[in-house]
Amino acid sequence: KPFVLSSPVVWYTRKLETHPLTTKCLTSGFISGSGDMFCQFMVHRNKKKEESSGNDSSGSNNEVSSLFRPDWLRACRFTILGTVLVAPTVHYWYGMLMTRFPGSSFVSIFKRLILDQAFFAPLFLPTFMLNLYALEGRSAIEMQHKLQTEYPTALLANWSIWIPAQIINFAFVPQKFMVLFSNMIGFGWNAYLSWQTHDRHGEKSSG
Repeated sequence: KPFVLSSPVVWYTRKLETHPLTTKCLTSGFISGSGDMFCQFMVHRNKKKEESSGNDSSGSNNEVSSLFRPDWLRACRFTILGTVLVAPTVHYWYGMLMTRFPGSSFVSIFKRLILDQAFFAPLFLPTFMLNLYALEGRSAIEMQHKLQTEYPTALLANWSIWIPAQIINFAFVPQKFMVLFSNMIGFGWNAYLSWQTHDRHGEKSSG
């Protein structure tokens, strides 16, 4: 029924108005952790498919799902960063952009986009990655090596995803929903970051 379907949206919108930062933090944390869990499952499923193909056997998705053992600590790291780093930073960053360059004109949208992707993204991405490495208990030398190895590829991937996403965000999404929209895109983005920092080279999680 329309009322039943709309009531969660109304409730969430009200929470954004009454407790904007807390709501965005909790949402971001949940989606960040979910993105990592999705990445873990997809990597596990693909490995099982490769094994089944190599053994000339036919595995089923149900079998894969039953054998999947998530790394909860790894997912918790993404949840923590989504809650205490991503959401607060993006909340205030978007607020500053909308205050400094208000309106929906092409010039305002373009200025917000340029600042976001030419200034903010290249600085925030390594900040996120270094905090993730720190939560994994890596040494300073390990963190430096991983950042030098993974950052260039991650930044190019960031631009390929977030430039078109932010055009939509800045042009059409109301300010109070901007972080939520970013979280929705961020589900896939966090899955990519999880793969980039853990599974791309067949690496095991630390800790």
